[in-house]
Amino acid sequence: IRCLAEHPATFRAAALFYGRAGPNGVFSAALGLRSRAALGHRVRLVTAEADEARCASGRLFLKRRRLDQVVQLRCERCCAAGDMDTCSAEFSRNWCPDGRLDVLFMDLDITFSPTHIHISILRTCRPRIIFAESSGIRWWLYNYARDTHWPQYEEKLHQLASAGVGNFTLVVDQHWSNFDIPDARIHHSTDPDPIRRFSIYHALDYHKDAD
Repeated sequence: IRCLAEHPATFRAAALFYGRAGPNGVFSAALGLRSRAALGHRVRLVTAEADEARCASGRLFLKRRRLDQVVQLRCERCCAAGDMDTCSAEFSRNWCPDGRLDVLFMDLDITFSPTHIHISILRTCRPRIIFAESSGIRWWLYNYARDTHWPQYEEKLHQLASAGVGNFTLVVDQHWSNFDIPDARIHHSTDPDPIRRFSIYHALDYHKDAD
């Protein structure tokens, strides 16, 4: 994550979502972006956290480490209206107002990920790079699997990219993250391999845009 954020081509990034304050994915990305900012580049990562207490702790955590200069942590429930058009307008206004995202870090809740969120940000912000955590997870083995739309979407994305078709190429193929699936024990999952993996996807039109 830090390497992607620190790459010379990264200026605009986003992360769905923040989660608990501490050395999480946003923190890693922020360290990379801070290095870019130290070189005089204008960089920013936008993320959000719906839980007010977590968000307040996250803002304090980032501020103490002077990472709030490169991270905009929004304390709100993203796309609360629940419809695609309103969600797309929200992303366009708050998440990618300056054009296409260079990197999108996706680490959505494996037990609940409404379709309108990931569809809207992908269509509206058109990320050049997608970092997908929990890639290839056996989503059907976890509680509330009926709402796990992002894992199903990423599964299809992976199939297309692996076959050399679709809008993305596969750069990293389900590499070990060395993290367990969140709450796997709580949900009493029968997953025989509850180890998280990540994949990185590269948009085929990466070099065609100049926005």
